[in-house]
Amino acid sequence: MAVNVRWLDDTKTIIVLEYIGAWTWSELFQARATAAEMRGSWDGKLPSIQDLTNGQLLPKDIFSNAHRVTATMPENSLIVLVGTNALARAVLETLRRLDRGGQQHYRIAATVDEAAALIKAELNL
Repeated sequence: MAVNVRWLDDTKTIIVLEYIGAWTWSELFQARATAAEMRGSWDGKLPSIQDLTNGQLLPKDIFSNAHRVTATMPENSLIVLVGTNALARAVLETLRRLDRGGQQHYRIAATVDEAAALIKAELNL
């Protein structure tokens, strides 16, 4: 269905990508382009929350596309995944093992509020 992009709050320090229903890789890459436009020329660490709570299972071609996502992330990215199921967590762990540099990018939280608190604590926001 879609991947929606919004700011977490009025401070505009955390971007939220919310996955709704059966989303596609194309929708994710479009949402990432929208997030980059929202970010503008900001070159500091601008974290995102990937809220999979209302999304369905991962689309096909997970490993090639997930690698593409990781490979095209800015070095200063911090991404907190919310609402991941066991399959998504297993894929994430596999990607972490294959791409040691990607470990710095990802965290997992149970809720959007927990993700926001984790980001704020880690980045001193």
